[in-house]
Amino acid sequence: MYEPQKFLTVEMASEVLKEFEWPAPYVLEDWLPDGVAMVFPKCTLMFSEGFESDMDLTLSAPDAGADEVVTLTDYLLMLRATTDRESLPPEPTLIREHIPHASQEKVKIGLRNLAALSLTFARHCMLGEFSWMESYRAFRHQTS
Repeated sequence: MYEPQKFLTVEMASEVLKEFEWPAPYVLEDWLPDGVAMVFPKCTLMFSEGFESDMDLTLSAPDAGADEVVTLTDYLLMLRATTDRESLPPEPTLIREHIPHASQEKVKIGLRNLAALSLTFARHCMLGEFSWMESYRAFRHQTS
């Protein structure tokens, strides 16, 4: 069975994530093999490397009553389905380079894109604002 090498490390995440301006202080924690956690005082973002270095991001904030883990993808789907397009911030510029196989470069691109998306659409989560959770649960119930 083919199992590609994994490249995500705390050091790599630190190198890439320090390129961005974050709304609150954070600590990076090694949660490998699951991922690298970016722990804010009121929220945790976890970056994980999947098959062929495809990157994913989850949001969680148990202290804010958000005891579920929500992928950034699912959050964005809910946001786009329940929010007037004119009310949404403009899409960030993402790196659109296609790298077909697992690599360090693919992980770094994924980290940069996830950072840009989360800072554009989920900055409030990093500050502990999870009032959207009820809308998310309703949306998830509708689409399941």
